[in-house]
Amino acid sequence: MSRVRFALAALAVGALAPVANAQLSNDALGAFNTAVQSGDNGAIISASTALMDNAIANPSDPNATVAAYEAALKLCERQACESALRGAEFTTRQPDTGAHPLMSDRELLRAYAEFATDSDGSSRRGLREALEAVRDRDPSYLSMRAGHALYSEFVRRGDWRDAWRIASSEADHLYPVRSVVSEAYYGARQNAAVSFFYSEQTRESHELIARWNAETAQAVSQVVDAGYAAPEWLEANYWQSEALLRLADYWFYSYDTDNSLASMRAQGRRIQPMTDAQRERVYAEYPLAIPEELFFFSIPEDQLPFCRGELIQEPELEYPNSITNFWAGVGVVYIKLHFEEDGSVNDVELLASIPASSDFEENTLETARQWHYEVAADEERENCRLSLYPYDYNVVFYIGRN
Repeated sequence: MSRVRFALAALAVGALAPVANAQLSNDALGAFNTAVQSGDNGAIISASTALMDNAIANPSDPNATVAAYEAALKLCERQACESALRGAEFTTRQPDTGAHPLMSDRELLRAYAEFATDSDGSSRRGLREALEAVRDRDPSYLSMRAGHALYSEFVRRGDWRDAWRIASSEADHLYPVRSVVSEAYYGARQNAAVSFFYSEQTRESHELIARWNAETAQAVSQVVDAGYAAPEWLEANYWQSEALLRLADYWFYSYDTDNSLASMRAQGRRIQPMTDAQRERVYAEYPLAIPEELFFFSIPEDQLPFCRGELIQEPELEYPNSITNFWAGVGVVYIKLHFEEDGSVNDVELLASIPASSDFEENTLETARQWHYEVAADEERENCRLSLYPYDYNVVFYIGRN
């Protein structure tokens, strides 16, 4: 059975290989354990450094390799990889026993420490190669952490093609254990879809967004159908997929001079969205991905339904100048409105926005707070409610390329 490989949180003295004249200091091991259990960042860094240095000073001790590895790993977890580098390098010089830590894990830790210390072309290439070397085994927290760090660096540099490759590889690696590391898995799927579309605007990248959206929607549906509330991170992931899919749809649409996707396809341009057949095939693979089933609330039988009526959007939202230079002026925002019984807006919750601009988001929220819900004239107010249920709303801003 596939599983995630956990790094040791601490080293138990009794668990290390017994030797007649152990050279590693029991005091260093004890201090390391105590520091890890305390959770104090400064104490952990200090104790990890001391244990690592003690192991390096005693390379012949049978416990030196695992002690140095765990101490260096803990330093990297605590954003002190520069200090961990000498310990990681030490482990790769130690004999390969076939036991923990495996040589490929030692080389990954060294590559990660080198990359964290100085991100240049050589260290990025080395970390990518080290990650590929462990893809045939179950993922570990080290591989997940290192993979995400490399992805983030490529994003920071604007290297979207490389970011997509790393995120795709990470998502594929996590897929067999997605039920154990669900948040990491769906995060990798999101990263892959985002970076691929940022890298190229094609049918293939458009389809990958739809696939992420469908898979995430199905995950939400499965949780809700089982009688549970979807975790916040999964809801957030779903709404981000909705926002990016809408942005992609309208980005392609904005390049159509007569507002007809069929016309744009007929012109045979290189910039083309996925076909209707592609979209249908994707969603057919995820039969629970039905929008009507994705409300994050249910109406109990003993409660009154939501009132029929109309959302009065006054004042109207204005095109935000802050998105003019983002995705050719396309912007998407999803919000959730909460009403008082008189129809006034009690609260506005931001679900997702692209771009993630504070001005863009705040202008939308401030305008939406002034809206109100008008109940239909033929609706009997004593038979319905407004305040019990949220109201999902989305808006897309775009400029036609004509």
